[in-house]
Amino acid sequence: MHPDDGIIYLAEVDSTNSYCMREAASLASGTFVVADSQTAGRGRLGRVWHSPPGCNLYVSIILKPPFQRLDPAVLPQIASLAAYNTVRDYGVQDVWIKWPNDVYVGDCKLAGVLTESRVVAGAVEAVVTGIGINLNMSPAELAVIDKPATAVGAQLDRDIDRDDCLQRLAGYFNAACATCQSHGFEQIYAEWRDASGLVGRRVSITGTEAGVTGTVRQFAIDGSIVIVDERGASHTVRSGDLTLTLL
Repeated sequence: MHPDDGIIYLAEVDSTNSYCMREAASLASGTFVVADSQTAGRGRLGRVWHSPPGCNLYVSIILKPPFQRLDPAVLPQIASLAAYNTVRDYGVQDVWIKWPNDVYVGDCKLAGVLTESRVVAGAVEAVVTGIGINLNMSPAELAVIDKPATAVGAQLDRDIDRDDCLQRLAGYFNAACATCQSHGFEQIYAEWRDASGLVGRRVSITGTEAGVTGTVRQFAIDGSIVIVDERGASHTVRSGDLTLTLL
C-alpha cells in the first residue's frame, strides 16, 4: 500500500489520533494514518498506550461530514468489531470484546479503541478513531503494560505482518461503515453484541457513575449496557469513562 491509497505512514508521532486532530483540515475523509511508534500513545480515560517501535499496529482513521446514515457515535463499536474480526482471521482463539470497546483474549488485553471528535464553532469537523493492536511484542515488552496483556504473535507463536494486519482491519472497518450508511447500524450492532459474550454474565462496573454489580441483561443499540442487580433492579450504564471488571 502507498500513501496515495489513502494511507499515511509516519515513522514516529506523539499519537496517530493527535496527528489526525491537528491535521484534520488537510486530511481527506477516510484517510488512515499509521505510525511505526508513538511517543505519547493514548487510550481511554487518559491511560497510556504502550507503543514500542516496529512491533504493533497503531492506526487512526479520520472521517468528516457528511456522515450520511453513519452515526459517529457508533464508531467505537465498528472499530472494536473490526479489530476483533481481524485477529480472529489469524486464528486467535478465545477472543471477545470487553465493553465498551477493548478486544481481549481470555483475561488479557489485545487491542483498544479511542474515538475523539474535533468540534469547531459548535459543529463537528472530524471524528478520529484510533485502533491499537498488539502484534509482535516480546514477553518483556508485554510485562511493561500495567494490566495483563497479550499479542497476536504471542498467541500464535509466530510474527504477524503489520501491513497485512492493516489491510484486513481496513477492510472490516470500511465494510462496516458502508453497511451502516446503506442499511443502518442494526446488523453491525448485533455482531458486536454477540462478540462480547457478556449477556448473562455477572459483572462489576465502576467509574464516575455509581458502581453497579449484577448480571448483564442486554446491550442497547447506542452501546450502553443494562445490568440487573441482586435486588432485580435494572441499571443502564452508558459508554464513556466507565470500566468493567469480570467477576
